[in-house]
Amino acid sequence: MCFEDGSFDIVCSFQVIEHIPEPDIPRYLSEIKRVLRPDGAFYLSTLNLEHAMKGSPMTYKKNPAHCREFILEELRRLLLSQFPGVEIYGLHLTPRHHLYQRLKKIGLPVNRFYNSVTTADFAVTARNLRKAISFICVCKKS
Repeated sequence: MCFEDGSFDIVCSFQVIEHIPEPDIPRYLSEIKRVLRPDGAFYLSTLNLEHAMKGSPMTYKKNPAHCREFILEELRRLLLSQFPGVEIYGLHLTPRHHLYQRLKKIGLPVNRFYNSVTTADFAVTARNLRKAISFICVCKKS
């Protein structure tokens, strides 16, 4: 299906870009830009490779379904190559969620907590992006 130029106010792509073969990513972004209205916004999320590696590139195992994963500056450069306005936010765990992760690591049962996780157990902020779990990007055509 092909959409006309400027068909959408908003385009969302959550946890998709990492599944696109690297040579196809510029075309993917260009197509999104094409279908956005002049004042439209493109919302994108993807994992933060630096956080996923947790400081140890030697032991990191990339998801086999992922073609390309990004650190902050790589993602910023890529998005700025297509969109003049790019804002990047980070998805972070709250202190409560961090505590339960630590308890889980030492072997304590925390299933009850994980069964009750809500959006309140995460924070979205522009601070400390390198430590974010995922990036949430807002890209504007103008």
